[in-house]
Amino acid sequence: MSTMVETPQPVSVFAGAARRLRGSWLLSSKTGKISAAMVLIALLVVVLAPLLAPFGLDEQGRTSFAGPTAAHLLGTDQLGRDLLSRLIYAIRLDMVIALIAIPLGGIVGTLLGLSGVLAPWLGQVTSRIFDVIIGFPTLVLGIALALVLTPGTTAVIVAIAVINLPVFGRLARGGMLSQLGRDYVIAARSLGASRWRLLWRHVLPNIRSAILVQGAIAIADAVFVEGALSILGVGVQPPEASLGSMVQAGLPYIADSPLSVLAPTIALAWIILGFALMADTFNNRASR
Repeated sequence: MSTMVETPQPVSVFAGAARRLRGSWLLSSKTGKISAAMVLIALLVVVLAPLLAPFGLDEQGRTSFAGPTAAHLLGTDQLGRDLLSRLIYAIRLDMVIALIAIPLGGIVGTLLGLSGVLAPWLGQVTSRIFDVIIGFPTLVLGIALALVLTPGTTAVIVAIAVINLPVFGRLARGGMLSQLGRDYVIAARSLGASRWRLLWRHVLPNIRSAILVQGAIAIADAVFVEGALSILGVGVQPPEASLGSMVQAGLPYIADSPLSVLAPTIALAWIILGFALMADTFNNRASR
């Protein structure tokens, strides 16, 4: 009598990914789920902006300050441009700026903060640089850098990255100093582990959670800084559209088109709140 052997069915890659996602830090609490949904919506706008926008970024119509209609769900601005389309492209630009500037500032700042392991004198030099950057108020430094580099998207990215150098640098340096005195690090050093190995295998894994929390906070701050610089006229310049530049352009016409200011303001609050809640979720999980 033959025995039939049941062949196990391969597990779907997507099913496995979904299982891991459901068990992740982010989806382990109600706040985490809300923040994940808010951030996911913003990221979907980044990816699908050309498909979601009913009109082009600078496509002008015949009617200025038109109210919400079936064709223009949020109405039009002073040049007859569709506000919903400009809002979608503005969200995309804000997210792209934050997702470029924060990793750039985070990586460079972390490397500078950890440089004290490689050479104590280098750690002292970077600490003094951080002190100088921190000595300036955030917006004042951002305005100064934007003016020096010529106002525009590139200047905003550089300004946000520079502002975040000391934030990540001091975080990395503090974590490094706290870890170097631990028994397992001392044991690894006595066994001949190089400084690079100490950094890569022992220091970085133990400060990863703190950097992750700071990264989420920094993205929320980056969106705020971009908005502030653009409202002041030294950030993103026409014909590009950011949330801050939309607010700045709509303020003189707020009586004729309240949505031209209200819509980008709500979008700014949405993104900032989403990443702030995400940072709070990461922080609560890391402190357990």
